[in-house]
Amino acid sequence: MDDIPKPVPYPPTRLMEKLRTIIRAKQLSYSTEKTYCGRVKNYIRYHKMQHSSQLVAQDKYP
Repeated sequence: MDDIPKPVPYPPTRLMEKLRTIIRAKQLSYSTEKTYCGRVKNYIRYHKMQHSSQLVAQDKYP
């Protein structure tokens, strides 16, 4: 089923787990959670899996 949220381990250790925990704490819908996580994954892939400290200023969001 696509509409049942995946369980998040406690304490969250990975970036996406932390993001999901924050979204669920704000009680946003599951479709919003999937959209936000998808956008973050696309951003990470676009920057070739680089850590944010390695990106130059023009690559970061304003």
